[in-house]
Amino acid sequence: MLWALIIFSFPFTDIQFPKAARGFGQPSTYLALVLCVLVLLKIMRERESLGFLKNKAFLFMFVFWLVAGISIYQSLKAPLSPWLEYSDPLSVSVGQFIQLSVSLSVTVLTCYFVRDWRDFRFAMTCYFAGWIGSVLVQALDFAAYSRPNSTLLQVANEFFHNTPFWQFEGPFPRLRLSGSEGSWASDYLICLIPFFVMKSYYWKSRNWNATNASAAIIVLFATMSFGGLAVFAGQAVLMAVMLGRRAVGFLAFAGAAPLVLALVISPAYVNTVWNRTIGVYNYGIESEDFSVRTRAALVESEWNAFLEHPWLGVGIGDSPFYVPGAWPTWAARDPRISWVLRNPADAINLYIQVLSETGLVGATVFAALLVTMAGGTFKAYRKASEAWKKSVYAGVLVALLGQIAHYTSMNRFFLHYWFFIWGLAICVVRLAGQTDPSMRVQGTRYRRKLAGEFALAGSLTRRVNLT
Repeated sequence: MLWALIIFSFPFTDIQFPKAARGFGQPSTYLALVLCVLVLLKIMRERESLGFLKNKAFLFMFVFWLVAGISIYQSLKAPLSPWLEYSDPLSVSVGQFIQLSVSLSVTVLTCYFVRDWRDFRFAMTCYFAGWIGSVLVQALDFAAYSRPNSTLLQVANEFFHNTPFWQFEGPFPRLRLSGSEGSWASDYLICLIPFFVMKSYYWKSRNWNATNASAAIIVLFATMSFGGLAVFAGQAVLMAVMLGRRAVGFLAFAGAAPLVLALVISPAYVNTVWNRTIGVYNYGIESEDFSVRTRAALVESEWNAFLEHPWLGVGIGDSPFYVPGAWPTWAARDPRISWVLRNPADAINLYIQVLSETGLVGATVFAALLVTMAGGTFKAYRKASEAWKKSVYAGVLVALLGQIAHYTSMNRFFLHYWFFIWGLAICVVRLAGQTDPSMRVQGTRYRRKLAGEFALAGSLTRRVNLT
């Protein structure tokens, strides 16, 4: 039950209880802590085997966790910043390490609970329920915004959203689902859409997967996240290559329908996105785009901090303390972004954050971890002969690669669905030799092709022995 609740709660990233806990106050954090204790006690009491941890990816993950813990020592060298809300580098570093530990535990829990295909179906069903729940929270968000005098709606919305309505203000209102803003919602969606498009919900009908994929893609466009849309464009190309001619029509519709809808609702938004794209492409950080210039300045400042502490970094979570001293000159001369110095934050880029806070040692291990997970999933996809297994591996691989690409504009360790995808990338590879005896292939009968895959052969519903 707790495992199901953890998965369901993944998209609810704007719930913070208490509010001072920031990202640590999410329900999935508390649930993961409780479940970890219960699982640990069960393993000790029943002397269960830890064979599910025998994996190269787990080795790299453990080493990265260890390096992050050792980097806490570096926080003793961090400059004090009394103007920050969090002015103690050591406490910040310890808190970030605890948060990372909880997140990595989600990966371990995923591999512990997903031991066969039935477990996989259960986990993915809970993941789908979280998607439905996030849509309902968005509906509540709209209702509370349109009826500000309703005390009941305001109280309910404040429970799910710690962040106010600023996403709806201005000429381009953005959907945020159950996250704090549109970019968080887009990050969640690029970790969800591939499972629908690639039919990783293999026990569901094609229409069911297509309907959810279409709805999720439309919501993704409505988040108006520049980085999220760019990553999804790459995912769409990859999925088209994997699916071949079968996907061309659907992906063309999935891309065209939201675009036409956006043109009808807000042509100015489409024009703005296009101008941002052209400006970034032509001028890079010299463009007039505020977001791009601010991110570039933060990345450069953390790079400068890394050059001062190249081996173990500045300490996990402590890069904001180095921003004022490492702030680039060109950014200091730009009044549009120099205000960031009043409340420095870490760079919105997970790679540069890992590099600056854990140094070359941590960054190398982190890169090896990502390559190992992606490589293992890709090999399983290539070797799988059953079509439904290929669908699962393809969905996990595209979601994982999209997540890895979006790390360039996201850096939140408390987004626990990231680590759920990590766990799936590790555990589903082990399921390659198993089959799902209860799988019911509805409305289709398959015949083998020379390539070893399955193709449509009829419309008779029957139970198939895939072994």
